Amino acid sequence: MPLPFLIKISRDEIVVAKLGSPLAIGVGDEEFFIASDATPFLEYTKKAIYLEDEEMAIIRLQKGVKIRKIKDDTLVDPYIQELQLNLEQIVKGGYEHFMLKEIHEQPEAIKDTYRGRLRAKEGIIKMSRN
Repeated sequence: MPLPFLIKISRDEIVVAKLGSPLAIGVGDEEFFIASDATPFLEYTKKAIYLEDEEMAIIRLQKGVKIRKIKDDTLVDPYIQELQLNLEQIVKGGYEHFMLKEIHEQPEAIKDTYRGRLRAKEGIIKMSRN
């Protein structure tokens, strides 16, 4: 099963690739941020690039971001979005970092995912409606 995204770090560059899960690249002043969402880097920059499935980005501090299609290696012009969200609009729920909040929210997210599908007495999880 392929990974939803990949991050490779070397001395001069970072290479990221997306397949399935969201991948955002924050573009700051002489700095870049990589996350599954723009929320973690909002306090540093409001500029973001969202990769599409089967795209990869090569990020070099001095040269910027180049995006390519994985299958045929064609270049894609990066679309840098100006985010309208404010950090104040997003609640960290008392946690120091968004990552900690997400970690602590996982048990509830799993319960929500299984709600209506878990048949404990039968020992099965029914994922489809059929």
